[in-house]
Amino acid sequence: MARLNFALRMVLARAQQGRDACPYCESCLHHRLQRKYLLIEARQCVHCGLIFRYPTETERSAAEFYEHSYPARAEREPPSPASLAQLLGTGFAGTSRDKSGRIALMQTLRPRARVLDFGCSWGYSVYQLRNAGFTALGFEVSHRIAAFGRQHLQIEVIDRWMDLRPEVVGRFDIIYVDHVLEHLANLRAAFERFAELLYDGGLLLLFVPNCGGLLARRKGMRWRTMLGEIHTIAFTADWLVHNLPRHGFAIERIASRFDQPESLLDGEEITCIARANHAGNVRATVAREPSEADYCSELSLSRE
Repeated sequence: MARLNFALRMVLARAQQGRDACPYCESCLHHRLQRKYLLIEARQCVHCGLIFRYPTETERSAAEFYEHSYPARAEREPPSPASLAQLLGTGFAGTSRDKSGRIALMQTLRPRARVLDFGCSWGYSVYQLRNAGFTALGFEVSHRIAAFGRQHLQIEVIDRWMDLRPEVVGRFDIIYVDHVLEHLANLRAAFERFAELLYDGGLLLLFVPNCGGLLARRKGMRWRTMLGEIHTIAFTADWLVHNLPRHGFAIERIASRFDQPESLLDGEEITCIARANHAGNVRATVAREPSEADYCSELSLSRE
């Protein structure tokens, strides 16, 4: 039933305005790389180079999906009381929610830092960060799942985008984003907010699927983590290198794995560490080129 619902959503989306706009720069100019199930396509933006799923999601459709449909997936669903007690008793060790490796990396970068866990689910990373000595705040788009973390882990998790502003939550030494960006409907807004929320010299720590890696190159859309119902953006190292500086970020390290930096081309994951440089922030140049609207008008392509 879930696949049927997704197929129906994609069929309807093809007839809607704005569902062909790049999730980063909003360009309507892109070319098809590959098609999957005759319903969705991998497209690459001519303007910024981003690879994304067509049809795209709107911010509203993405919010509805993550509030009502995606939480039902086992990995994201909050545990039962008995399972939660067991996880807390073992410190999440040996489970997929064990973030000790990520935390060890953060300790080498900024011990005792103030951390924002962007896309924190029900807060298990925030909980582990706090136990490791960090001051941690979570942001989660699903109200129900965020409420679970606040109630059962006694951690701070906000779930409204309007509250994620420096005048409300302050600024951070590290923003930690672990396999979240590939789900977003408005990628540019996220990077702009990250730049606002970090102290000058603060660090943006990103983990995303490596869609320029060996499996991605060999399988394309057949690679399960490339593009589909859940993943709407396919990141490559080249895209991050060329576009993060537009938001004032200087990349300090980028690799497939933080413990094996030489594996960039072939690994399944990208680890990116970027430093915020507020003096070098050039976000205003990202919005779109002056002629972009003219191109769309001349080609009669729809955009939101």
